[in-house]
Amino acid sequence: MNVQPKILLWGMALAALSCLPSCPCVDCDYEYGSYEPIYMTRAALEASVRFVPAMPLSEPGKIYVRTTQLFICEPYKGVHVIDNSDPRNPRATDFIAIPGCVDIAVLNNILYADNAVDLVAVDLEKREEVAREQNAFDGIASPDGWWAGNSEEGTGKIIVGFTKKKRKENRY
Repeated sequence: MNVQPKILLWGMALAALSCLPSCPCVDCDYEYGSYEPIYMTRAALEASVRFVPAMPLSEPGKIYVRTTQLFICEPYKGVHVIDNSDPRNPRATDFIAIPGCVDIAVLNNILYADNAVDLVAVDLEKREEVAREQNAFDGIASPDGWWAGNSEEGTGKIIVGFTKKKRKENRY
């Protein structure tokens, strides 16, 4: 093929593309998700870590294995404790409510977790929080990465999670 017909073909393709509108419609309503923060006061955050009965997994996150136990993080909610001594029949034993939790580690009988902006230590035998380091972490980011922060300035509220909101908006 000659160079001239190639140039002509490319020129026609570009001309055709330039005739297309940049948006398929001018007054379209696009549905999209956005995340809005869930807040807690400092006092409520510090009283929030507790053992509750086991519950079903809804959105499992990171998994930590320790001997015959599994610890499965439920992002922003807490940690599922699973007895895995019989791997063919794992059994949920507890749920540790830890608002704002996205990461965990276990050493000996102590579970370490982020409680939003704080680092907490939970004794797994005594089933209670045994230590807290306030403001050990920066704020948590929303799942889509658009929102990041740790508090609403001046209100004493701390972000512990996010809810997904659907709304329609004319974007053009």
